[in-house]
Amino acid sequence: DSHTIHYGHIVNNVGEVIDEVMVTVMKSPRTFTREDVVEVNCHGGLVSVQRVLEEVLCAGARLAEPGEFTKRAF
Repeated sequence: DSHTIHYGHIVNNVGEVIDEVMVTVMKSPRTFTREDVVEVNCHGGLVSVQRVLEEVLCAGARLAEPGEFTKRAF
């Protein structure tokens, strides 16, 4: 289903919990870019956000370039 929110945990490669998260899944074509989108919402605070970001990047995600979503939408 599109536009759903899921509760879970981000874990590292040895299974340790990094943080509790809410993940929003939005499937194409019902997004700004008309592509599948996943948003991860974690606790605030520099350490928590940095650790979640590191794990997501290690799993294959990448940071968006400035203006990338607007370019993809048009």
